[in-house]
Amino acid sequence: MWECLRDIQIKASLFYLKQDPYHNLKHGERVVSYAMKINQSEKGNPFLVEAGAWLHQYHDHPDQLRQVLTETGLEQDVSDQLFEIVRLCRPHLISESSPIEAKIVFDADAMELMGAYGISRELACNLETRKLPYDHALTATRKVQSLFEKKLMTATGRAMARSDIRTAHQFWKNLDESESISSAHVLNQ
Repeated sequence: MWECLRDIQIKASLFYLKQDPYHNLKHGERVVSYAMKINQSEKGNPFLVEAGAWLHQYHDHPDQLRQVLTETGLEQDVSDQLFEIVRLCRPHLISESSPIEAKIVFDADAMELMGAYGISRELACNLETRKLPYDHALTATRKVQSLFEKKLMTATGRAMARSDIRTAHQFWKNLDESESISSAHVLNQ
C-alpha cells in the first residue's frame, strides 16, 4: 500500500499544480503535515489519513478522484474508504458519525483557514480567483473561517487551532472596530 501512497502523492502533486495559487502544492503539503500531526493523537489509519490528505482537494472533482484511485491499484474497499474521506471533506458533509480519518483530514484542511495566514489566503482567493468584490470577499472569508472553526471535528484539531482561532477573532474584532470608527468619521464630516 505504501507504493500506492507514493503514486497518490505524485498524482495529487500534479493536480495541485493545475489549481489556483491558493490551493497549490504547498497547500496540499501543509494539509498533509497537519493531518499527520493530528493523527499522532487521534490514531486513525495512517495510510488512509496521509492518502486522504493528499487527495482532499479532489472533493470537487469526484470523477477525477475515482480515476486516480482506480489507477493506484488499491483494493476496492480501501479505494472506497479514500473516496468517502475526500467526499466528506466539506463542512456541510462532515459529522460526528464520519470515520476518524475523514475527521482528521477535514480538520487538517480547516487549519488552512485559521489565523492570519488562513484569513489572508482565503481573502486573496476570494478576490483573485473567485473574483468577488472586496466587501463580498471579506464577508465570504469571515463566514467560511467561522464555519470551519465551528466544524472542527477532533480534540487535537481544536487544540492545534486554538491560537490561530484567537488571532482570527482578534482580526475580525479589530476590523469591525476600524469600520465603526471609519463610519463614525464619515458621519461627522
